[in-house]
Amino acid sequence: GGDSESYHSKSKAKRVRTTFTEEQLQVLQANFQLDSNPDGQDLERIAQITGLSKRVTQVWFQNSRARQKKHLNTGKMKSSPL
Repeated sequence: GGDSESYHSKSKAKRVRTTFTEEQLQVLQANFQLDSNPDGQDLERIAQITGLSKRVTQVWFQNSRARQKKHLNTGKMKSSPL
């Protein structure tokens, strides 16, 4: 991922946000229960099942791990020592 400022000056149009169907989410969530950090082969397999691109599948797993982490951290500590 490139989060630099030059990213915006690329000629590529803004990528549309992916909307997941109920079926896709069920497949993704079921696989997340089994393995929250699948390897490339697994990602490819899940992508084929859902009809999504491998990249979209990869990002969904990244976001889900972040969400899970966030949920695990909330409630335990009200104020984080930073």
